Amino acid sequence: MLKPSKLALENLETFNSKGYVNLEKASVKKNKFYTEVILNNPKYLNAEDELTLYPLEAAIDLALLCNDSKICVLRGAKVNHKKYKQKRIFGSGINLTHLYQGKISFMWYLIREMGAVHKVFRGLNQSNKVTNNIFYPSKEKIWIGALETFAIGGACQFLLTLDHVIADRNSYMTLPARKEGIIPGAANLRLWRFVGDRVSRQAIQNGLKIKSSDNNGKKICNDIINYKLIDKTLLKVVKSYYNSGVIGATFNKRALRFSQETLDQFREYLSYYSHDQAYCHFSKELIENLEKFWKKK
Repeated sequence: MLKPSKLALENLETFNSKGYVNLEKASVKKNKFYTEVILNNPKYLNAEDELTLYPLEAAIDLALLCNDSKICVLRGAKVNHKKYKQKRIFGSGINLTHLYQGKISFMWYLIREMGAVHKVFRGLNQSNKVTNNIFYPSKEKIWIGALETFAIGGACQFLLTLDHVIADRNSYMTLPARKEGIIPGAANLRLWRFVGDRVSRQAIQNGLKIKSSDNNGKKICNDIINYKLIDKTLLKVVKSYYNSGVIGATFNKRALRFSQETLDQFREYLSYYSHDQAYCHFSKELIENLEKFWKKK
């Protein structure tokens, strides 16, 4: 699952020559100092579904395969919703409309978690050799997130895999999976490392909203600023990584990750997750929860 995807390899030559690939629901673009991946599903406020699954993973693959930069940026596209007009939304989680309509398969959860999300966290593995359950990916980079407006559900899960997060001071993050009747990916494995056990339980079990500018938000986000300054701050942060040595930063990322979450720990978590998420996804309570908390009867 950490190999470059077929869709990415099909677009690699175009990306290398033009520096940009539009995969409809996601795009990837070379900038002077970094490679930018954008989730693009504005109709659903940048929610994720079967249509975004492979394009987003392929865009992440191409960003990691890019030889012209050592830093990647993840962000959401601008939307046209009257409440958020021309604002970027980092992501609004799983597409609840499609979930309610039965358009999200059970395998979607596993492919997303072991593909796109895991590649941001652990890089691309281009080797078939695994020694003592550890592999050393030949393509791993620093990932910076630009959080504007909000990061709900799966988008919040992505934040927990990033190396640096720049956030608008009014933005927030939530993990409303319990109200949806599902498990929020690997957030149960990772969130507590940022904010502790009690806050993690409150967020996952009781719907706590974490504001980027509050004490818990500051444990997840690095720079909390006005959204109008995000692009300027992004460039400043990227340059600071280059000035202090990107190679060292990447190796330190790997060392930190090894002390926090080994590959075997991730595999074991995913085995429980796969089992329990199946019961959630196919339960009648899933529909009841959606009708109670989301879809007006």
